[in-house]
Amino acid sequence: MKKESKKESKKDGSKWSGKENSGENVGNGIHQEDAWTFRVEGLADEFDQHVNLSVPGYDQVQGLVGQLSRYFLYDGCSVVDYGCSTGRTLQEIAARNKGRKIEYIGVDDSHEMCEKARERMSSLGVSFDILNAQAEKTFPPSNVALVIMIYTAQFMPEKSRWKFFLDMTSKMPPGSGLIVVEKTIPDEPRFSQIFSEIHIEQKKKHFDSMEVDSKARSLIGVLRPEQTNSFEQRLKQYGFSVSKFWQTLAFSGWVCRRS
Repeated sequence: MKKESKKESKKDGSKWSGKENSGENVGNGIHQEDAWTFRVEGLADEFDQHVNLSVPGYDQVQGLVGQLSRYFLYDGCSVVDYGCSTGRTLQEIAARNKGRKIEYIGVDDSHEMCEKARERMSSLGVSFDILNAQAEKTFPPSNVALVIMIYTAQFMPEKSRWKFFLDMTSKMPPGSGLIVVEKTIPDEPRFSQIFSEIHIEQKKKHFDSMEVDSKARSLIGVLRPEQTNSFEQRLKQYGFSVSKFWQTLAFSGWVCRRS
């Protein structure tokens, strides 16, 4: 006689599903086969909790992006979130811009993430469009007032990343905004090791050592951060005035205005 497997609470707060999963557990019951992908089955269900526990200051960044959006958006414009995942950022922006007639556009190459985003946005009573597509092949509409990229560019190969920025910039009208948040490599090498060690200590408050190590292995060759100063200079070269609005360890956010 088989015993039923019980759901157990884990260190990170998620629940065991009771079913066998292939691949390595990287936390929150998320299993990745070799290289990290956002299209793995079941990731969308646990993503918001996982990223909040994994990335320092994630909640704070969401709030700041929502506040900053108010200074760019107006009636009849659109905002585009590349790598929108479950739509949390678009929801935050909508909450800060009530009463304005804005088109909310999300782009993500994960079907499950898009479904979550559509579910989230459909409850807000706003005009929205969630596109299941690659960011590199999707460009903002002519009425775009703000583009959002939160931990998106770092997953693009460097060559296609900057081609995308060039193409995207050419579609953005003067005065429009770009908010970009990235994990970068500190310009001072000593701080790179220090920031990494502190970040690992923080993650081990929520995940066990095997999960942390598995996540790190899955990101090899997938997460492609640039040096902090180099990334900022590139933004300026592509026609933006740039100001850093947030930083925690190796994670930074910039608010930019199209010249």
